[in-house]
Amino acid sequence: MEYITLNNQVSMPILGLGTYQLKGESGIETIKNAINLGYTLIDTAQMYQNEREVGIAIKESNVNRENLFITTKICTPNTTYEKAEKAIDISLKNLQTDYIDLLLIHEPYDTSTEMYKALEKAYKNGKIRAIGISNFNESEYLDFIGKCSVIPAINQVECHILYNKKELQNTMKKYGTVLMGYSPFAQGNGNLFVDNDIMSIGKKYNKISSQVMLRYLIQRGIPTVPKASSVERLKENLDVFNFTLNDNDVQIINSKNQNKSFFGWDWVLNFVCGLIIYSVGKGENDKLGFVVLFDSFSKYGIVNEFTIPITPSVFAYAKPPPSAREATRSVQFFNYVQTCKFVHITLGSLRRGSCRL
Repeated sequence: MEYITLNNQVSMPILGLGTYQLKGESGIETIKNAINLGYTLIDTAQMYQNEREVGIAIKESNVNRENLFITTKICTPNTTYEKAEKAIDISLKNLQTDYIDLLLIHEPYDTSTEMYKALEKAYKNGKIRAIGISNFNESEYLDFIGKCSVIPAINQVECHILYNKKELQNTMKKYGTVLMGYSPFAQGNGNLFVDNDIMSIGKKYNKISSQVMLRYLIQRGIPTVPKASSVERLKENLDVFNFTLNDNDVQIINSKNQNKSFFGWDWVLNFVCGLIIYSVGKGENDKLGFVVLFDSFSKYGIVNEFTIPITPSVFAYAKPPPSAREATRSVQFFNYVQTCKFVHITLGSLRRGSCRL
């Protein structure tokens, strides 16, 4: 394993396990397998809803807690100082630990600096060894560091061969913030696994394409957290420290950069659409939370309004209502929605509590 030193001299493994969607007993088993194979950096988040599984896996593994590096993130609705403070304690409880190695704000919010003050306090009190942010672009990052007293140790962002984030990395390096990457395989986009150039580079070192992609980031000093579930894949991702890409290899890989996100937003839109439909069926209170989420979409330039076909996936993400009374109203609404072909939603209509079907 190789390590990187953060701006507060904390040492962090440069390769870890991404745990998104690792839930339940199978998730616990996968995380335990990773730890027992030699993974020491485990990346989770409150948004993933699997901190509890990570905590159980750590307890049941054969590795002492002090030999692990645990990263988690807080997010909406914990967007005030007081709520962020409580969220930190919730993460500590879920993870069954008395400290977190790295805690991040999951994405930019209007109240990010207020949330960050709670992280700064927890950092100074020893609950957190390092603090940072996630999904901040260059302008957001520069604006943010002008308002905080502790410069973020990490900004975790999407980073891979097709979106190499060199400019952001260089900018943050001036201020002491390390770029940490997620989705190192571009979520399978761009046919990177069967790219002839990447395969040829790998063949020289008896490595596969995924190992070349990880090694590229590691040689740039970018900690990364690929997700895997099978033992074979876990082993492959960890086997990247016995070769070095040469300058020509790096030049070829650099030429693949398209400087754009390959994050798949289709599932996000379906997710939000399902939640909005559910919230409209429930009542006014929950709609406020979805307005905030929709505001975030607008902020990132993803969408100000959209029309989505009504499909089973829309309803798959709508959670069951908590009471029989709400269930009746929601089922009636669902039955009506399912007779429609499309739902059209705008930020304005959402604020008014309506959408056009």
